[in-house]
Amino acid sequence: MLDEGVATGCPLFLVAPEPLQQVARLLAAWDAIRAETSRLAPADARPVVADILSKRQALPSQWLALLTTRPVAAA
Repeated sequence: MLDEGVATGCPLFLVAPEPLQQVARLLAAWDAIRAETSRLAPADARPVVADILSKRQALPSQWLALLTTRPVAAA
């Protein structure tokens, strides 16, 4: 049985190491976003951010399924 304090009110998933290693691309995408948008206004940065996330397969729609396939507990 899970401790009641763990992930209270949130779904909990079991994830193998391989998908977690792919999360590194998210970190690299955010590094690129910071570097490429640091001097841009928010309106100008928005398409740059979307392009970087898409090209690096870092949009939630591109990676979330990898991490949410094996539920351990429901919300």
